[in-house]
Amino acid sequence: MEEPATPTAESRPHANGHIVHAMMQFAVALRHRKKLVFASLMGTALLGGLYFATATRYYSAEASLLVLQTGAEFWKTSMSSEVSKEKSLMPTYVKLFASTEVLENALKKLSPEDRVDFHGAPEGTEVDVLRANLSASSVWQTNIIVVNYRSKSPTAAVAVVDAVVEAYTEFMDETHKSTSGEILRMLNVEKKDVAEKLAHKEVELLDTRERCGALGVGTDDRVTPPAVQRTIAFHDSLVEVHKERLAQEATLAAIRGAVYRGEDLQQHLVAIANVVGQDVLLGNLGLSAGDATTQASLRQELLNLRAQMASLRQELGDAHPKITALLDRARMIEDYLHQYPRQISEQFKRLQSSKIAPMLLAMAEQKLAETLEHERGLDREYESAQKEAILMNGELARLELVEHDRDWLRTRNETLLNRITTLDFGQEGQEIRTRRISSPEVDATPVSPNLARVLLMVLIVGVGIGLALVYAVDALDDRFRSLEEIQSHLGVPVVAVVRELKIGDVESLETVPVNLAPDTTESEVFRTLRTAMAFSDGETRRVVVSSPAPGDGKTTILTNLAVSFAQAQKKTLLIDADLRRPRLSALAGMRGTGGLAGIIRDEGDVAKLAAIHIQSSGINDLDVLPAGLRPADPAELLSHPRFAELLSWAETVYDQILIDSPPILATSDTTVTGRLVDGLLVVVQPEKNRRRLITRAIEQCAALKIPILGVVVNLPDSGGSMGYGDNYGYDAGYGYGSDQADDEMQPEAEDAASRMTVNWPATDRQTDPSPIVPRRVA
Repeated sequence: MEEPATPTAESRPHANGHIVHAMMQFAVALRHRKKLVFASLMGTALLGGLYFATATRYYSAEASLLVLQTGAEFWKTSMSSEVSKEKSLMPTYVKLFASTEVLENALKKLSPEDRVDFHGAPEGTEVDVLRANLSASSVWQTNIIVVNYRSKSPTAAVAVVDAVVEAYTEFMDETHKSTSGEILRMLNVEKKDVAEKLAHKEVELLDTRERCGALGVGTDDRVTPPAVQRTIAFHDSLVEVHKERLAQEATLAAIRGAVYRGEDLQQHLVAIANVVGQDVLLGNLGLSAGDATTQASLRQELLNLRAQMASLRQELGDAHPKITALLDRARMIEDYLHQYPRQISEQFKRLQSSKIAPMLLAMAEQKLAETLEHERGLDREYESAQKEAILMNGELARLELVEHDRDWLRTRNETLLNRITTLDFGQEGQEIRTRRISSPEVDATPVSPNLARVLLMVLIVGVGIGLALVYAVDALDDRFRSLEEIQSHLGVPVVAVVRELKIGDVESLETVPVNLAPDTTESEVFRTLRTAMAFSDGETRRVVVSSPAPGDGKTTILTNLAVSFAQAQKKTLLIDADLRRPRLSALAGMRGTGGLAGIIRDEGDVAKLAAIHIQSSGINDLDVLPAGLRPADPAELLSHPRFAELLSWAETVYDQILIDSPPILATSDTTVTGRLVDGLLVVVQPEKNRRRLITRAIEQCAALKIPILGVVVNLPDSGGSMGYGDNYGYDAGYGYGSDQADDEMQPEAEDAASRMTVNWPATDRQTDPSPIVPRRVA
């Protein structure tokens, strides 16, 4: 199974480009259909004005209330959780304004003239009407509540706000005064119960400690029984002795190895000194343990002498007897210190050969035996203490539970005491206090309908509906509306725009507009197109002309362009490669004769066969190769290598080769021919061809790497801007038809096509540049 494709980094730029392209297309559509947006704005403006003129006026009044919470924290009855931190009840205080009790009390305070909002309301719904027009909200991070009411009368709005605030204040006072005493009574009862439980736990804790034999108390009020303390101490001592034994065994093994190999044992003196002690080692070597102290004392004396000589030299000089005596003493000490290591070394050498090896081994073995015996004794004591500690596990667990309960009861008792103290102070007043900090005022300016809000809604709704209409109409009317839209949507340039001509019907190549009236302005634009092709960046000697659908006028444009090349003394060859409906052959009067199909099917020399089938058009420097007899499979015939060989031969004889090909979407003939030429000209009729149709044709050619020279826009309206035609469609059935059918199809399309001229976009009409010198190839 194939794994689903996942978007990659390369696909994201393409997707972004597609979005930008779609937005640009919508901008073009919006520019051409801006009247829809203006109409939508006008319609919504009329509706908005009608609403503003007829809507009922509402007036607003508001007041601000400060709510102070004097309680420190909230009481909880659950003994399994700690008291939570103080939480703000402002959302609850705000919602109380909409409570039925507060609103019913407020309605009782209103006078008949202040009940304008309740006239006509069913009986028993006054509270609902009041709640619907009333709003209360708290100011962010404050204890201030803002109360607002909307009414049909500004004075009634003020009266209702006053009544609601007064009713709310009374409700809060009554609620908290009645509940404080009851809460205090309940807290005292619970505190008494908690105190009794705490005293019982304290007695139980002392009894448990005595049974455990606990002697020590830590900083956290936790006890450690003697058995556990003794077990821990034995364990720590056993670990240290074990480490010491391993070190001694390693030292003994090293000395034995050195004796066996006959190595110098001096390097093991330090190790054995750490094991048996430095004093024992020096005594066995015949040295005094006080020598080290003597040497240290002599070194310190030597430093003092040098410092004394340095200070006296500045006063007495080097030759003074005192300086000389100090110098002699210093030399004696230096000689002794230098000779002492040599004496130790000589003493060690005298002992090594006969005495030092057995001595070191005996000392190490004796020390190891002492350590082993000590370790066995500690191990026995540790096992005994461990058994005793295990027997006390049950009592220790019970001790921990009792301590935990005692601590919890202490915390609960303190919490209850703090809460009772707070309520005792609160008995002088109430826990929640309210105070009005601003009163409502009469405002004759209505808050609804609001002119600025109505205008904003008109603008938003009008533009939104207008954009939706533009999008819907653009989606339904799938046609191009401007040259810029064609170029931006297709990504190819519009190289020419063909307009109507008042010239008679085209019956042959000699009657095409460029040949009949070569000096007219209409013929000039074909020469401009010819010049642009000649000076293009790439090679354009072999060009195929096609269209997305039948009846777009591609053959007529091709013949006029061919005549224009011939008038420039460029030897031009017209090839009718539309083997299904060879309109070019019919226009040249060469239907039913040999032609392209015969050259490809025959096996003779291509050059000789071409010379036989190519015929003169009657116009200088313009020859025609008709389609020939209709083959069974034109696309397969055009794919034959002999067709490419024919084009190569024609390029050696003619300066310009123009090929008439079937519509791109109707057959695959154009995609076959397009890969053998230098470029493709696509003729489109925006009033007839749908945008999807043209886009699909261009994308199909681009996918097959067919170079597209540009688009020729055919038959726009005479006004110079693209309009929208009527009843044009695309007949996907493009196949063989009888001569009669072809003849019936041609008059209307060719009558329109014969009245065409070509305009080069974005350029002024100009005379033909210097004549193009034809290139003759032998």
